Amino acid sequence: MRLIPIILTPPLEQLCPATLQNGKTMTDTDNTYNPMTEKTAKAYVALGKLESIIYKEPTPKAEIKLSLYRSRTVFDALIAMQHSALDKVNIIDAHSAVDELQHLASKNTKDSFEKHGVDVFAEAIRIALPPKPVPTMADIEWDDEKHFLAEAEHPKCGKVIMLNSNHLHTFVIDTRDDVTKTIYVDSARLIPTGRRYSISD
Repeated sequence: MRLIPIILTPPLEQLCPATLQNGKTMTDTDNTYNPMTEKTAKAYVALGKLESIIYKEPTPKAEIKLSLYRSRTVFDALIAMQHSALDKVNIIDAHSAVDELQHLASKNTKDSFEKHGVDVFAEAIRIALPPKPVPTMADIEWDDEKHFLAEAEHPKCGKVIMLNSNHLHTFVIDTRDDVTKTIYVDSARLIPTGRRYSISD
């Protein structure tokens, strides 16, 4: 017996508060072209295409469950975006869900043409989503082996060297103005650069 999941994508005219006229998206209020709404509409269609590729071959129950969950995550993010209700976690989750859907769909493709289609559909969804936020030290659990003496970028201090963190604040070495001093800064404003320093004699 083969399970056929229900595709979540609604008909095109129900996608957003706009209607498609002559191939362009028109808003109800001012009859002007709205590129963001068109991106969202294309993302919904692309999501449906990815789902149909995932389910075209016999698919294990666990993968169906996972893909439905991931599709719902993207679907909810696209809806929330129309109401400006997306936070950083939702955006990261939506991008991760698109990556996983792309992987699942790629497994069911037989040739390079289909594989290219999967990549195009996934990219259409990513374009409609807000850009993936860069993780800050507030999003990362402190690990002495990775973060002690690691470099980070701060909007006011520039490049700093991290010493310790209590999650909300990070103790850093600030080397501005040729004076080395240690200060606490807001962890949410620190972006790790990936570089690390070492102590030498």
